[in-house]
Amino acid sequence: MQVFESHYENLMSEFVYNYSVESIAAADGDLDILIDVLQKSESKAVAKDENGWEPIHEAVRGGHVDAVQVLIVYGADIHQGESSLTLSLEEHGHDHPMTVFLKSQGASE
Repeated sequence: MQVFESHYENLMSEFVYNYSVESIAAADGDLDILIDVLQKSESKAVAKDENGWEPIHEAVRGGHVDAVQVLIVYGADIHQGESSLTLSLEEHGHDHPMTVFLKSQGASE
């Protein structure tokens, strides 16, 4: 996994904002990297970036239900900060699997 983490760290240097490996993995739906990072440090599931977003917000925006499920297992909260459901509705609409999943988990706008 070190090779993949190095790849993500290199990608991070190209962004204007300082995104974490876990946020990029969540945004990309890269479960291997996401799980590897979270197994090393569960607290990264709720680590906020400089905009106040957690990895779960990136996963929701990317439409990666499986990444959201992993993040929830590691302590992420769909009710924390900006509403995950509101974000999903804005990005994907009412019928997208992400929106359906979040509603099934009791998310509210």
